[in-house]
Amino acid sequence: MRTILLASVLLVLPLFAAPPVSSHGLAIYGPEDLKYGLDQHYAHANPDAPKGGTLRMSTLGAFTKLNPFSLKGRPAPLLSLVFETLMDGSDDSDEAFSQYGLIAQRVTLAEDRLSVTYQLNPAAVFSDGHPLTADDVVFSFNLIQDPQYTPTMKSYYADVKSAEKIDDHTVIFTFSTYNQELPLILGQLSILPKHIYGADGKVFGRDFDEIAIGSGPYVVDNFDTAKFITYKRNPNYWGTQIPVNRGRYNFDTVRVLLYLDPNAELQALTGGLVDIKMVSSSKDWALSFDGDSIQKNYIRKATFSHNRVSGMQCFVMNLRRAQFQSRDVRMALAAAMDFEYMNKNLFYGQYKRQVCFFDNHAEMRSRGPAAGKVRERLIALRKKHNDAKTRTIHVYRDAITRGPFNVGEIPGQPVASIEDRLASANKLLEAKGWLYHEEAECRVKDGVELKFSILLSNKGWVRLVNPFIENLRTIGAKIDYQLVQPAEFSKRYKEFDFDMIVDGFGQSESPGNEQRDKWTTRAADTSGSSNSIGLKNPAVDEVVEALIASPSREELVINVQVLDRILCAGHYIIPHWYIDYDRGVYWNRFGHVDRYAAKAYFEDNVLNWWWFDAARESALQAARDAGTALPD
Repeated sequence: MRTILLASVLLVLPLFAAPPVSSHGLAIYGPEDLKYGLDQHYAHANPDAPKGGTLRMSTLGAFTKLNPFSLKGRPAPLLSLVFETLMDGSDDSDEAFSQYGLIAQRVTLAEDRLSVTYQLNPAAVFSDGHPLTADDVVFSFNLIQDPQYTPTMKSYYADVKSAEKIDDHTVIFTFSTYNQELPLILGQLSILPKHIYGADGKVFGRDFDEIAIGSGPYVVDNFDTAKFITYKRNPNYWGTQIPVNRGRYNFDTVRVLLYLDPNAELQALTGGLVDIKMVSSSKDWALSFDGDSIQKNYIRKATFSHNRVSGMQCFVMNLRRAQFQSRDVRMALAAAMDFEYMNKNLFYGQYKRQVCFFDNHAEMRSRGPAAGKVRERLIALRKKHNDAKTRTIHVYRDAITRGPFNVGEIPGQPVASIEDRLASANKLLEAKGWLYHEEAECRVKDGVELKFSILLSNKGWVRLVNPFIENLRTIGAKIDYQLVQPAEFSKRYKEFDFDMIVDGFGQSESPGNEQRDKWTTRAADTSGSSNSIGLKNPAVDEVVEALIASPSREELVINVQVLDRILCAGHYIIPHWYIDYDRGVYWNRFGHVDRYAAKAYFEDNVLNWWWFDAARESALQAARDAGTALPD
């Protein structure tokens, strides 16, 4: 039996526990939280949406494989159109975490929550016509243990003891311990055909780079790994009429064009080669969409509000490197990033500064000094994991006494202008023995040079890192950047072969098992994990397990804030910025309902729920031929 060592966490069964009942869905805190009934379609769907037309999308960088689950290589975009999961999430902003039937038409949760049983839809088949059965589900789960399978799922499903076939259409998963969200995240398990990916003599990480066989609504039509991939809607798709798919997957063809240069990608959009784009560049949003096509309403530019947890976009300092071992150094480096200047001069005032790992969420984000149970647990963790004799600190006092991120602030000194912050950073480094050496052209301590490189995969980041680099040089750091293609970036990321990178730690409204892959000691030593920081902190390991075991929403939020504060106080990253709306640009040839699936990004909304509108397309072509404007 696992013991969670945070004293006030009690592993009790939730109050809604009841005899097991088969249902069409699961909600994290009980069936009363399910928004949709058995035969209901999603509110952001139009069940009468017409089918047809082509959606042309784009992305940066080539791909190397059609297997999204193997460790090595860079997968093609949108392979989720081919591979399905047992259950489906609604992406509604008013559901914390719910799953509804997809491949599994019914689900039964045991009274003690130590097992979950899925009843598969007997109509489910793979695109090659082979029936999808319990054998495929068990195979897909066991495949996760293959060393060539991406390691993220190993930690995600670490508390699953077994997967067993009951009959051809029934599978039971048994758990090794109580885990609040595990019954739901098993619904996110992607199902692969055993007769293809488990064929005798085949090596999973090598032999499936050029095929993709799943049960999803699309099949791969053709591709060139350096230029494009085209998906064709499967006319024999088995799941068209199940409730979660009504009004979904409306395009006959989805084509993704690949570009190496963001400017070329932008020109493809404005030139009509690409239909839609979620704009990630504030500069492009401010300056690139005001031409004739925008003015005449051929291309629409729109914002879509959301309340998604922002997660954390940041500069990651790789703790596997000697120059980042000192918290004082990390704080000094953070002081050199001038968000105020960047937002005014580079971002056109569009962003907010991130101050914690769960920002843009009023319930989970931390503010001010710790209080109540959060404070109590931080004090207990400090007492347990810090060692005054060896000067080992895993939970800094700042986690209790200050807000999450006081960016650029040196403890004991006031927040001031960038000039004063840089002066304070210089004083801090001097005081800690980092002295400037002319020969090395940087500060040095005990033979370790304050020298590093920022690894980038997108040219758009160059103009953003340059002001940061200039400020870093004023505090005695020797720094440059490396711009590489996305495939090389992906390889080096998986091997932790970098000093500093731009990374993002996405979060949801219901954080859980995925946190193991982001922060834990085990993940730090696992190639391909999301622990790019290289964090090895026993207090963090303990809090992650407590978070996963949280029996109620109240306990979850407390553990989230404890984790957030420990991470922030360690100054392992340099936080960036976020935006609480999506910026979308699209040609005026599509229809959609007014409701936005706010947990999904703009391009996912279009791909899943919009449709090709033949009348709009005719009007667009007539207006372009005549040079006249379209009505709003």
